[in-house]
Parts: sequence; structure tokens; C-alpha cells
Amino acid sequence: MDTQVGQDHSRKLDHMYHALAVSRLLEVNLTVEAGSAVIECSGRDALARADGHEDAHCFRMISDAALFAASSIETECALETVDFNVRFLSRGTRKDMLSNRLLVHKSWGLFFAQAELFDQEGRCLAVGSGTLRLTETTLASMMGYG
Repeated sequence: MDTQVGQDHSRKLDHMYHALAVSRLLEVNLTVEAGSAVIECSGRDALARADGHEDAHCFRMISDAALFAASSIETECALETVDFNVRFLSRGTRKDMLSNRLLVHKSWGLFFAQAELFDQEGRCLAVGSGTLRLTETTLASMMGYG
């Protein structure tokens, strides 16, 4: 993918992500480059369980970063998650969080990605990996892509 196409595609993915109501609610920042994605977010009291743990929020950040890392190299069709496994290593509690995702492998319409989620002190809160696949839905037909 040439540089201009890659930058344009990354911008469109960013716009698509921020068009979602949940992205606005979570106040996230997405950075997409070829084969990788980074999502930054502040912890939200409203999203934490009674004990202060934000496991659902952490899972969303990790899985979204995986999807967008894989989507960064697929310019025609949308991807969907086939499976995704997360291991929580430490508690994420109401602090700024960063999810860093790297596309590891692509083969025959399947994408494999790995991720890590860090808090503002650099502690690794969770690691994850998953498989994504191409759909028949074009990116151009998706809300916010463009």
C-alpha cells in the first residue's frame, strides 16, 4: 500500500471509530498505522464495577485495537472477530490506559493479532490475542468510513 493510500485509509478508520457513540462515551484516541493500532483512554468511574475493576472496558480496548491493527492493512472489506482471548494480569482502575496492538500474521482472509494494555505507570494490565476474518461488507458502506 503506498504512503498516501495508507494515510488516507488510516484517517478513514479513525473517523469510523470516532463516529461510534461508545467511542465518544469512552473519550478514546485512536492512532492507526500499517499493521498496528494504539488506543488511549481515561478510566471512567461509570464503567467500573463496584470493586473499581474495569475488566469489560479493558477487553473492549484490547479487542478494538486488534480489529483496527488488522483493518489497517485491509482497504476493501470490513473484518470481524472470530475469537479473542484476554488474560488479565493486574487490575485496571480509573486511570489512563493505553492499548497497543500489532498485527502478527495474515493468511487466506484470516488475520492474527496480539495486544497489551498498560496503565499510566506502564504496568501491563492485560494481554490478548485473537483471530479476525474478512467479511463481505465493504468498508465504504460502513458508518463513518469516509
